[in-house]
Amino acid sequence: MEILQLFRNLDERSRIKLLKEIVAETTPYEKLHLKKALSMNSDGRFDMFSCLNEDVVYSILSLFNLKQIVLLLSASISISSNTNS
Repeated sequence: MEILQLFRNLDERSRIKLLKEIVAETTPYEKLHLKKALSMNSDGRFDMFSCLNEDVVYSILSLFNLKQIVLLLSASISISSNTNS
């Protein structure tokens, strides 16, 4: 798209200014979609830890031992695959 190419050619300061202006023009419904898109990882799944401060993530994970973390991860993957099918 021509718009994307123009955006790519802007310097960082101009890109940020334009992004702020675009967000200001969006409807609440569009903002909801934007927020959801920004909260997902590259697989399209919501990644809670990416939304949290690193210290908070560390505090949460420190409550579990390695075996529990592996179990939680495998359960999370299983639940995710069941909800996506």
